[in-house]
Amino acid sequence: MVKRFLLVLTVAIYLLLITPFAWATTVTLGWTPNSESNLVGYHVYQDNIKVVTIECPANTPACCAWNSEPLSTGEHNWYATAYNADQESSPSNTVSYMVELGAPSISITINLNQ
Repeated sequence: MVKRFLLVLTVAIYLLLITPFAWATTVTLGWTPNSESNLVGYHVYQDNIKVVTIECPANTPACCAWNSEPLSTGEHNWYATAYNADQESSPSNTVSYMVELGAPSISITINLNQ
């Protein structure tokens, strides 16, 4: 009797070797809408670099959130500013998040056929 073993790894190990990201960890930021009538929008900064500009009228809560791209391991910091045609506000408070490299979840299927 010949038994065939089928071993299937559902996680591609090469992703572990070629990607610097910690398993697609992302962050969602949210803030209180600015009420100034001449508001044009918001800038979001990650690690002191402007990563997105969101154009938005004043008092529009739907514009007051942003999702990051997948993050590399380590500590990351964010803040937002409001801007109008002439100037940019002072930065909001800064929020931080530590991304730690963790072990991936691996699923194994074993099929024994005779």
